[in-house]
Amino acid sequence: MNGKCIEIVTYGMIEEGYFFNNKLTGFGRRIENDGTIVQGEFETGVLNGYAEMIQVNGKTYKGEWEHGKKHGKGKLFDPISG
Repeated sequence: MNGKCIEIVTYGMIEEGYFFNNKLTGFGRRIENDGTIVQGEFETGVLNGYAEMIQVNGKTYKGEWEHGKKHGKGKLFDPISG
């Protein structure tokens, strides 16, 4: 699959954005099966660059990612502890 698409994966994850060779590439959004929303820069299906992650419990991370992991500058906000 290539181009702008929405993919619903069998175990509940939804990916929306631009795909190249069946992988989310460029700006996109992923809704995990636990309800976590991640939107930002993807490279071959993995977060790489700036992205924002919002968890169901309200915790939010905004910052840099490399190879699918938080890396570099970023901020974590926890609505319970502040």
